[in-house]
Amino acid sequence: MYKYEDSNHPTAPTQIGHEHYTYDANGNPTLVENDSLGAETRKENGKIQLTVYVHPQGDAGRRAYLSTESNVENILGVHEFKGHGLLGIGSSQHWKILQMQRRHPSWKQTTPALRELYEYLEKKIPSEYYKH
Repeated sequence: MYKYEDSNHPTAPTQIGHEHYTYDANGNPTLVENDSLGAETRKENGKIQLTVYVHPQGDAGRRAYLSTESNVENILGVHEFKGHGLLGIGSSQHWKILQMQRRHPSWKQTTPALRELYEYLEKKIPSEYYKH
């Protein structure tokens, strides 16, 4: 998904997928942020590749999702590795993975912020996060 929402730089993308861009007066990128939960899974050469985005100084909100052992186990283990990696469930069917996450023992120990995020996603992107 590409977005062009900066009227001062109409040909410069402000968003490409999960990456958000801002520009200085000369059109040079000054800030790039990733709005994913903190991880991405893909298969390369028959192997599962799991990338974790670490934001040591900025974006405390996203960093909080990976702040506890249970959150890490649920997001990286159940959602990314098992759901996307092992089972190959695509992004359009996040609701299947969310069901797995909620049934997993780690779910009860996840932070309220993580559970609230998924409730928000079910409402904001029902085509991906709500069973239909």
